[in-house]
Amino acid sequence: MFDIGLLSWWYAPNYGAVLTAFALEQYLKSQGYSVLMIDTPDYVRIKDDEIRNFNSPSQIFIRKHCNVSERYKDQVDILRLNSLCKCYIVGSDQMWNYAPGYFKEDGGYYFLDFADYNKKKISYASSFGDNIFRDDSSSILPYIKRFSGVSVREKTGLDICKEFFDVNAEYVVDPVFLLNKDRYVELTVESNIEINNPYLFAYMLSPTRDKWKQILDVAKNEKLKVIYCGDMRSELKGDKNVYCPDNVEYIKLPSIEDWLSLIYYSSKVMTDSYHGVCLSILFQKNFIQLRRDDQPERFKSLYESIGLNDKLTNNIDYLNVDLKFELWIKKSKQWLNEQLLLDEKKKDINALYCQTEIQVLWKFVRELQLVCKQNRRMLFKMYIDGRITGKKVVIRCGGKHTEELLKIINTNNVIGIWDANYTCDTILGLPCFHSAEDVIELNPNAILISSYKYKDDILNELRSLCINAEIIEPYSECFSLGMEYPYEFFRD
Repeated sequence: MFDIGLLSWWYAPNYGAVLTAFALEQYLKSQGYSVLMIDTPDYVRIKDDEIRNFNSPSQIFIRKHCNVSERYKDQVDILRLNSLCKCYIVGSDQMWNYAPGYFKEDGGYYFLDFADYNKKKISYASSFGDNIFRDDSSSILPYIKRFSGVSVREKTGLDICKEFFDVNAEYVVDPVFLLNKDRYVELTVESNIEINNPYLFAYMLSPTRDKWKQILDVAKNEKLKVIYCGDMRSELKGDKNVYCPDNVEYIKLPSIEDWLSLIYYSSKVMTDSYHGVCLSILFQKNFIQLRRDDQPERFKSLYESIGLNDKLTNNIDYLNVDLKFELWIKKSKQWLNEQLLLDEKKKDINALYCQTEIQVLWKFVRELQLVCKQNRRMLFKMYIDGRITGKKVVIRCGGKHTEELLKIINTNNVIGIWDANYTCDTILGLPCFHSAEDVIELNPNAILISSYKYKDDILNELRSLCINAEIIEPYSECFSLGMEYPYEFFRD
């Protein structure tokens, strides 16, 4: 079992996204935690086939340095993660960009909708990608409220969390800054690129002729040759429309180690990439950010926090920058460490959501119920399977409701049925036990009460027997959320 399941874009065809995930994973490991990198499941929408390319620099690098999960098939299959991970962290990058055309189509995946409600959930340096939240917040409000700690990468994220979700978030450094520069320098040793003459390294996600003019003018004035690396995504696609001047050395698809080396050994960096800027600062390089027409918030927040203006050229005062960075990094690490050490008490379903959030959640469920009976059954199956995965479960009470329940849930974790009044020895192939003594000998760590009508009597019985097992009351929990009939999830 892993201490932390990390949901990030480690697989994305983007150098910054990979190093963001790597840096967070490495920092967590340095604090003594075991980390599992969660692979993107099959049901999550992806923009590019390149994400599934096992020969991409991203996949090669992360699979070399980190533990990676299997790829889960659907919303039910991914629930098995709950038996592998003690808690979850999501971040960083624009994983919470919920604007239409981004990740709205993936629903609550990036808000850890698959995680058991009693698992700790932390957001580290998540980004909404913009200055405002461009969608109805009610669809993800129940998920974000389950987080024990939320932190954001941009200052505007603080306002979004408060205004739309009533969450007090923390402003923290991008994960790439959690690692000491020396760790990145170690990786450059594995690079196969050697460039003898001083050079200007140009790294662009969106190259244009205007940007190239700026680069070539600076290189000419400073008598530097130009080494260029483009967007990993475009190069994996084989995009032939990318313009590159003839007098520039174009290095296609460098490894992660090569990319770091190109920045580290450069005399100057010019880039339109946020993480290109971040690594330039880490390596204390003089750099120029190739401006966009609308300067993204992530650049503004970074520059303001470390005392830089956004018209950067030469002679950056890195002594002053490092002093401010040191305090910010220390504060960010302290926040993350405190969140991981928080001793969260197990919460019942009513403690998780305020009444308004319950109404929002069940408005969605009611809409789902109108679609088809299969969806209701699937939702209930997902809920129950998530609660019992990895446990030794005894179901308390036989009868029709138990039989219907066993038809739709995963019974691999069910070791028997407990009902003194049930006359049969088995129910759907599972042994039926008639006495508490028989059940105690099985040493179950979870008891699922399949009766709503008699649940109070059963709870009193379990207390009197002092059985040390988690009590799961699926129908009671559903009923407390506003369902008029607690069995309607699985009835045809």
